Amino acid sequence: REQFMIISKIHNNEVYVYRLLKKYSVSNVARPEVYYMREFSEENPLKGFIIMEYITGNLSLRIFDNFAPTDVLQVLRQIASLEAASLKFTDDDKALLLRKRFKEVFAKALTKEVSEISSNS
Repeated sequence: REQFMIISKIHNNEVYVYRLLKKYSVSNVARPEVYYMREFSEENPLKGFIIMEYITGNLSLRIFDNFAPTDVLQVLRQIASLEAASLKFTDDDKALLLRKRFKEVFAKALTKEVSEISSNS
């Protein structure tokens, strides 16, 4: 049950981000086209979903794979675009997003020291 609640929050956060990107017409961030989505809620506790474009040839990389500087630069540009778009978000928009996601998702695996560091950020 607890793990499902965490997954539900992560799913809902993804739904909110896609809605905000659409609301603020953010077009310079690479992402699949989203056709329809529904978050988990009290009225809809079991059927959260996102229907999106299927992208063929998607490559999953492991954290220890080496990246060329140009690959890292491309990712940094995407992150910068997201950060710039977030400057337009209202307080109500921001209230929907998860805070301290890392700590919430990995709380059981975190050591006390790492948990304390993430709570200070």
